[in-house]
Amino acid sequence: MIFKFGKSVIRTVFLFVLVISLNSCLSYYYVPNSHNVPLFQDKKEVRVTMGGSMGENFGGAEIQGAYSLTKHIGIMANGFFNSQGYYSGGGYFVEIGSGYFKSFNSKIVFETYGGFGFGETTNLNILGAKSWVNYSRYFIQPSIAYASENFDIAFSSRFCGLDFRDVDDLYLLDKEPLSTFSYLFEPALTVRGGWQLIKFQFQIGYSENLNNPTLMQEKFNFNIGISISIIDENKPKHKIHKQSQRINKHYRKRNSSKD
Repeated sequence: MIFKFGKSVIRTVFLFVLVISLNSCLSYYYVPNSHNVPLFQDKKEVRVTMGGSMGENFGGAEIQGAYSLTKHIGIMANGFFNSQGYYSGGGYFVEIGSGYFKSFNSKIVFETYGGFGFGETTNLNILGAKSWVNYSRYFIQPSIAYASENFDIAFSSRFCGLDFRDVDDLYLLDKEPLSTFSYLFEPALTVRGGWQLIKFQFQIGYSENLNNPTLMQEKFNFNIGISISIIDENKPKHKIHKQSQRINKHYRKRNSSKD
């Protein structure tokens, strides 16, 4: 009797430890990428940003590109690859988007982009059990910024809808978080410094799940990289030429009035 009771206790303790181990060794099922904040001021501008990102339990690489089709319309594409901690895991995420931008006094920039992306996350725990999930994400991202030749600072707020699909959960104990459509609020602060065409970038972002807090996800994204701008070489010269014409015209009128 005592022997059977002992075996039952040992079995219960083992299962309890196993459950705790499996949960504590799980990596995140969603990791937020950094915000793509182009800060365009005119048409035919290109911005490419490359850098590394990290959080509490991941490290990764990102590449982002954007192009201004017109004076107020831009498009973007982003790629994100990450490796997670503990034992093994990682994933990727790619997205595209388009939006509207407007520059005020050549310093203040407002922009709003929206788009769609998809990704995959794979996890491997200490016992060798493997799981992976595919997901889709929809977003809208308004931003307000101060932009100059040598310094940019921007605050952006990304509102997302996260939908998991094709879940292969060999050791996932609670399936409910992955079956719930998540609404995310993800603010970020971006600072750039350097030159007109090349700037160093630092960004810190946060992700809050508004309706599904039990989902295992990364909360933070710290990004450091380089942002490269490509602009029309004739555009600045044209603007300088027009400005010099206005100055010369002003002085000619001033001199003629004196005569």
